[in-house]
Amino acid sequence: MAELEMVLASLWLEFRARVGTGRTRSLRVDGALLPRGGVPGEQPPADGPVLTRDYYEPGFKIPSGYLCADGGDGVQLVMMVQSRPSKAAVRRTLRRTWARPGIQRTDVVLAFLVARTNDSAVQESIEKEADIFGDIVQANFVDHYNNLTLKSLATLEWVDTFCPKAKFVLKADDDLFINFNNLMQFIEYHQDKRNIIYGNLVSSPKPERDPKSVFYVSEAIWDQPMFPRYMGGPMYLISTDAVCGIFQHLMKRPYLFIEDVAVTGIGAQGAGVGRRRAPEIYTYPVPSNNTCLFRALLGAHQIPTDDLVDIWRRVHDPDIACRKYSPTLWDHCIDVAEQAPLQDCIMALNTTAESA
Repeated sequence: MAELEMVLASLWLEFRARVGTGRTRSLRVDGALLPRGGVPGEQPPADGPVLTRDYYEPGFKIPSGYLCADGGDGVQLVMMVQSRPSKAAVRRTLRRTWARPGIQRTDVVLAFLVARTNDSAVQESIEKEADIFGDIVQANFVDHYNNLTLKSLATLEWVDTFCPKAKFVLKADDDLFINFNNLMQFIEYHQDKRNIIYGNLVSSPKPERDPKSVFYVSEAIWDQPMFPRYMGGPMYLISTDAVCGIFQHLMKRPYLFIEDVAVTGIGAQGAGVGRRRAPEIYTYPVPSNNTCLFRALLGAHQIPTDDLVDIWRRVHDPDIACRKYSPTLWDHCIDVAEQAPLQDCIMALNTTAESA
């Protein structure tokens, strides 16, 4: 049994025991696990902050483990797209556009990760969708904004359980546009890199100490003046050998609902996982009519679902001339420390690309 599987088995037995005796410290509002007592700005329980292992419910209501045969032997990439249970229409559009090549390739595994819902009609719809498309993974905890960290931990658990031999795992939100061909070029170029995360690296992040803020983080949760460097949450790429260490480290720490900071910052630092900026993983919006920029990036964030079909068509239109992507195209932007200058760097090159 893999090391992480043994940890998960222990966590599950402990969780079931606490539930059975009524002693679980997990606090629920409409079935959702909420940090810091469930209310932003509220102080931790008297006995200290709740650990992540006291929130996380291992296992899957719909595992779909068959998506990854032979433990992922020969798989270059697992694409785990995080989605809300009710967003079936969004998932249908993604299957018609940027997710389609991942569905068609044998060296790529694509799945949509949702969490549990208390709406019986939505749950029935999820189960039908899983039967039809076979690409739904459903975690055991309730889907809620404050459970986003749990969702990414479920991604790590699924990969370690069903696809540990894959080379990389992409965590992606469902409001992205992803240029699949560029993504695979990037992976091929970096295929020998291990124990690393690629994404939009955020440097010198400070915890919010104002108890009135929805992003409030008490010193009981994180007592340092700065968070570790982390990757912007909408999209990041992890080498699979880093998955187990991040998961195990976070299980022992107080639960932090800020997913990207928790997983790619605190978890990665604690597990000794490297983080490197990939400017082409662009966690900001791009105007839907900017075809050349979509062609030059791996992904862009907050793209309207209604625009995806047209963007997909234009990106693959041979009659539209743009600079071609290469994994070294954005190298001059890698060392730009702050986010605003980074955006300027990318936009400046895009202007050159459009006029080239």
